[in-house]
Amino acid sequence: MSDESAETVYVIKRHGACEIRATLQGFRGKTYAGLRTFVKNDAGEFVPTKKGLTVPVDLLGDLAQAVQSLILADRKAQGYVTPGRGPKRARNPAR
Repeated sequence: MSDESAETVYVIKRHGACEIRATLQGFRGKTYAGLRTFVKNDAGEFVPTKKGLTVPVDLLGDLAQAVQSLILADRKAQGYVTPGRGPKRARNPAR
């Protein structure tokens, strides 16, 4: 990837004036992955904010594991997963 060129690979729409973009970008001969919040300015164009994360692409596997850990922790907190017993299942009141 050439320096300074960014490729948006995924967009998460939050609401009309805000979105999160996943990008790949070259910088000083290395490739980086980024997640950054973009908001609409007064001209109606999306511009980047300071809110975001940029990591070298060789850390993407670690980042994916971190996201999976967050998903699992959230499911546990919501009561969807019982440690050692798998997901909770709805009881059938007819039984």
